[in-house]
Amino acid sequence: MDAYAAPAGDAFRAPKCTPVTLYQSEEKPPAESASSQLAACEGFLAYAIKGGKIRVLARGSATRTLLRGHSQRIVDLAFGGGAAGAAASLASCCAGGRLCTWTVREGPGGDEVAHERGPELEIAGAVRLAWRPGPAPPPALAVAGE
Repeated sequence: MDAYAAPAGDAFRAPKCTPVTLYQSEEKPPAESASSQLAACEGFLAYAIKGGKIRVLARGSATRTLLRGHSQRIVDLAFGGGAAGAAASLASCCAGGRLCTWTVREGPGGDEVAHERGPELEIAGAVRLAWRPGPAPPPALAVAGE
């Protein structure tokens, strides 16, 4: 029996989907790339848009903010933390090698997404980001290059 097939007599129920944006990236990363222009955690969704900008949406309220810190195409995004109702850490790197970190949180009443820009680094060839999993402080970010 196929593990993904619905049992006989059961109707297949598609998951509920709610469109939040029309996403069209500036330039597609190479097929062999492990990088991502989309990132999600329990509380937020982030995606790269033209000009090195990043849109962040709060998943509970659909409020949003725009992060500006890069001037070139985003090559990877990664969230650390971000449980519903809590702040999340977001890391981003662009084709020029700039790595930015951000803290995003939903404002009181869910009417805005507040953000704070954190430390930045210039890392030539940075293409993949990953936060250490789990709630243990301090947060640690791994950066892989070409």
